[in-house]
Amino acid sequence: MSNVDWARVILAGLVAGVIINLFEFVLNVIVAKDMEMAIRAFGRQMGGVQLAMFSMWAFLVGIFAVWLYAGIPHRFHLDIPQTRP
Repeated sequence: MSNVDWARVILAGLVAGVIINLFEFVLNVIVAKDMEMAIRAFGRQMGGVQLAMFSMWAFLVGIFAVWLYAGIPHRFHLDIPQTRP
């Protein structure tokens, strides 16, 4: 994994995290409207700390997914043409 461009992996991972957060927002607002009532039925409450944790987790998942995708050609010795000079 010595040929991985870490700056691009982190940048692409952050973009992937934004996309994950957008899909989670759409899912929670449109699809799972009753989730907050269900959480309150269990005596719990979803606050800002939990939302920030889920948002940061999405960014970490995005970075990990891009890192995994970038490492596959090196791990399996695949000859993939370079996209930049």
